[in-house]
Amino acid sequence: MISVMLLVGIILSFFGAGRLLLLIYNWRQDCHLFSEGFRTKARVINRVTYPNEDELQSSQYRLIADFKDGEGYTHHVKSRRHMCGSRSRELMATEFEVVYLKENPERARFALDQEKHISWFGVIIYSLTAAAGILFILSSIFTS
Repeated sequence: MISVMLLVGIILSFFGAGRLLLLIYNWRQDCHLFSEGFRTKARVINRVTYPNEDELQSSQYRLIADFKDGEGYTHHVKSRRHMCGSRSRELMATEFEVVYLKENPERARFALDQEKHISWFGVIIYSLTAAAGILFILSSIFTS
């Protein structure tokens, strides 16, 4: 029978390592996008509530903008950062710089969403979670 410590260790290890890998992968994708991507202007056409698009009680919004790629096709981009309701209303029909990859313009991002550095807090937390899981696994193996 699997001990509780072993089960907790496996869960913590997979969760911590998985989230750490996902964090690093997303950061690398963003670095590639902002270093290799094309820059253009996008006009804000709408805003949606944050964190859920259907949560009408929220006063936080994400902006949605339209932009045209180099071939003239129109694409949409949604901001990752949220803004307060009154500020987001003021920004309607305003132009912002967006960055997109020619091979995948659907992954476009607002230039103001660029993260300059990886989230070290996330790296530390997920690394500690994975390490705690490994310690639980080792403890359950050597104490039984």
